[in-house]
Amino acid sequence: MEDLRLHRLIERMIYALRLVPKEYGLVITDDDSVDIDKLLIALNRKHKKAKYTGKEILEAVDKSEGELEITGGKIKALGRYSISSKDSDILPESRLLQRPHRSI
Repeated sequence: MEDLRLHRLIERMIYALRLVPKEYGLVITDDDSVDIDKLLIALNRKHKKAKYTGKEILEAVDKSEGELEITGGKIKALGRYSISSKDSDILPESRLLQRPHRSI
């Protein structure tokens, strides 16, 4: 897959899983994951021209540098800004504005 397409897919997956699962019609489970097939359908519904495949999803997870994880047919976004199923209805603005602190 070309680099730009791969990068865009990773960004879209993280965005859908972390910030706006409801916008994509996704329901985050108690373990903060969704079925891979449901994510693929949601991505292709939202981004009709892209026509992503399951193989591309797997490649994107592999290249996501630990931002995405697949376990048992389910995928989740890892990281500081992930929405837990417990707070997916409300995302305080302060969580969006936080930036990770980096050591110099």
